[in-house]
Amino acid sequence: MIKNNNKVTILSSLGAGFEYYDFIIFALMSGTLSSLFYAQVDNEVINIMKTFMVFALGYIARPIGGILFAAVGDKSGRKKSFLSIMFLMAGASLLIGCLPTYDVIGGIAPMFLIILRIVQGISFGAELPGAITMVAEHTDKNKRGAHTSFIISSVSLGSVMATLVAYLLNKFLDPQQVLAWGWRIPFLLGGVLAIINYFIRKGIDETPEFINAQKVFRHKNYLSPMIHLLKDYKLKTLQGIILTAGTSILIITNLFFPVFLNKIYAYEKSDIFSGMTLGVLWCALVIPFFGKLADKKGAGFSYKIGILSSLFFLFPLLKLLEEGTYMTLVFFLMAYQTIIAALMAGYMPLMVELFPVKIRQTGISVCYNITYAIMGGMPFVYTYAGALENANIIIYCISGVSFLALAAVYRVRD
Repeated sequence: MIKNNNKVTILSSLGAGFEYYDFIIFALMSGTLSSLFYAQVDNEVINIMKTFMVFALGYIARPIGGILFAAVGDKSGRKKSFLSIMFLMAGASLLIGCLPTYDVIGGIAPMFLIILRIVQGISFGAELPGAITMVAEHTDKNKRGAHTSFIISSVSLGSVMATLVAYLLNKFLDPQQVLAWGWRIPFLLGGVLAIINYFIRKGIDETPEFINAQKVFRHKNYLSPMIHLLKDYKLKTLQGIILTAGTSILIITNLFFPVFLNKIYAYEKSDIFSGMTLGVLWCALVIPFFGKLADKKGAGFSYKIGILSSLFFLFPLLKLLEEGTYMTLVFFLMAYQTIIAALMAGYMPLMVELFPVKIRQTGISVCYNITYAIMGGMPFVYTYAGALENANIIIYCISGVSFLALAAVYRVRD
């Protein structure tokens, strides 16, 4: 059983990492996509905001995929839902890599980009909740922190791949080559990874908890998972949304860094992408430590460490960036990812315990995806509010959400 649990954790996590690469590479290429798929105006901020709006659409679409695939997972099996997800992501990523640009087909180009971004959002909306549910239900309760944290390690490695590919493009191709053809490479690679994802997941068994639950509810006409969630678990759902907000605002802000650090602190894009690669790689290395800490001290303990760190340390960390050195940049990004690691290691076991087996995937999906649908608009909000001129705006937003999350986690029993 131990070997089987480890196998499920590894295979589920690898697939989540590949899917995350597909979803994140869009954000990291946002500046390039803005130049290629929209009619350009003299105001650079407006051009960037257009692409961040499309980026946000991917998050807005996530609840659709999360709810649809979670309903399948809760009623027909985790594995069936899990195997269906990657086809949408593979097709969307491959097609983005093949799209004609605005110069070729005019105003139709951004329409196609929007549609494919929505498809990406539908796919990824089902991915992480499915992976968390699959791994947690194959794992003993006192080891869920360590096993589910491995998912985020893999997701971090997927992000490393994305930032590394973006870095290599900017390092070895000049801007004209990137605009001409180089921008297609990350998306075509992502499509191939999503296809590999399918074959990775074929070897995963159905979860024991779901099989046992089916024996109990097979002959009962119980409510659909979504109706049951909204009818009997309203407060738990609200609590889960607030807990998710505490993690999501930090993760979404991280995706804003390629533009923010370039405009505010004048770092070169290649340095930003290489620093982000090192930071996310560091997250992948340290999150298992926080996962074991969550198993030993409680998931809420790890989550509180992350929230309190975001409240007390982000402002001085941003001040350090004013030195303008590469080492300061790397230190900032690694410290930032450490906060995310502490939060996510506690977040996933907390979410698993909020909901019973028969609605667990639906509950996690609703909380996770509704929150990210809202928070996905933060890069747009930051830009509109003037964060490209005043770095403190980011601190104000993160601090406000963190205070709410801190209140929510104190209401959770480990």
